[in-house]
Amino acid sequence: MFNKAFKYGLPLALLLVVAITTLAGKSKKQLEIEQKKLQKELLETQKILNNTQKAKKASLGQLRALNHQIRERKKYIRSLQEEVDYYNKQIIQSSDIIRGMENDLTNLKEEYAKMIYQASKKNSSLEKLAFIFSAKSINQLQLRLKYISMYNASRMKQVKIISEVKDMLMGEQAEIVHQKDAKNQLLTNMVDEEIKLETSKIEQSTMVKSLALEEKQLSRKLKEQRKRQKEIDNLIAKIIEENAKGGFGTLPPAELAKLSKDFKNNKGRLPWPTDKGFVSHGFGQQPHPVFGSKSMMDYKGIGVQTNPAQKVKAIFDGQVKMVANIPGHGQLVMIGHGDYISVYNKLKTIYVKKGDIVKASDEIGTVLTTAEGETELDFQLWQGKTPINPQSWLVKK
Repeated sequence: MFNKAFKYGLPLALLLVVAITTLAGKSKKQLEIEQKKLQKELLETQKILNNTQKAKKASLGQLRALNHQIRERKKYIRSLQEEVDYYNKQIIQSSDIIRGMENDLTNLKEEYAKMIYQASKKNSSLEKLAFIFSAKSINQLQLRLKYISMYNASRMKQVKIISEVKDMLMGEQAEIVHQKDAKNQLLTNMVDEEIKLETSKIEQSTMVKSLALEEKQLSRKLKEQRKRQKEIDNLIAKIIEENAKGGFGTLPPAELAKLSKDFKNNKGRLPWPTDKGFVSHGFGQQPHPVFGSKSMMDYKGIGVQTNPAQKVKAIFDGQVKMVANIPGHGQLVMIGHGDYISVYNKLKTIYVKKGDIVKASDEIGTVLTTAEGETELDFQLWQGKTPINPQSWLVKK
């Protein structure tokens, strides 16, 4: 294998190592990036969970945070398993390369031994001189000198090849030790994460049972929540209806048209309204975290559960269309982006007023934390008079 490869430059085994490392290395890098992202998400969720637990009583916010943590931990374990599979493949490939190198090294040594044996028969200086000077012409003399030089060079090259293959073999053997160590560490991490996952599942089950015991109280709260949500949705719809008559703002028509076009062109790339947090409930019909599909909620936007005093930012350039106080529900800010409107509800403090021009990522307020320790932003997005799913427009986390 090596002899032919060395004729053309790099050894074939080395080319194989480079190819495998290049192709698999990209996959490994992706896995490492994914794991770092999931680890960060788990840490953020744990912080949010810790904040909800300060109320010392099971709450829906606490349950949502725990549910999210379990989902993220499952993803993390899957990612670790994928990396273990990656190392299993690498170990098999490295073992094949090592076997190939050992075989080629044996062949190279045998060939070199034959060369040394042949050389020993004609190794004396007198024999070489006799061979050179027995030439019958100047041309033959030059050819014989060239032959001896090439023969000596071939021997030196064979020595160099053997040395390079030995170095490669030692490097590959060290690499397989590293791969096995990395794999064992990943397996240890997986066991730790599985234990944490099972602990979280037990906690989740206990929390659901605890909340289910308060079914009457939860049902009453759910009824009140639906009523408040309907009032808020109606208020938002009314404001949007009024603004629609005026073309969604006081900006010139040309500027509004440009805002609409730019907003639409940024679908799927808009920043999240908070730097930290997770989606606690989705858009549209969503099951209750305790009662499931028996008690559905119809949401006009998404919930973003986050940390206390978390800053809220505008998702795009626009003009503040409304600032309102919602009794028992904090404050609300609406920003017009041409034909589109973004709504930020459940705010504790606000930094803007009606008519202000804002840029993407400008801070507009902070999220409200309830008595139960839940900090959740109600974020909505409207196109004209129609609510649309914000997650389709925000950059994928």
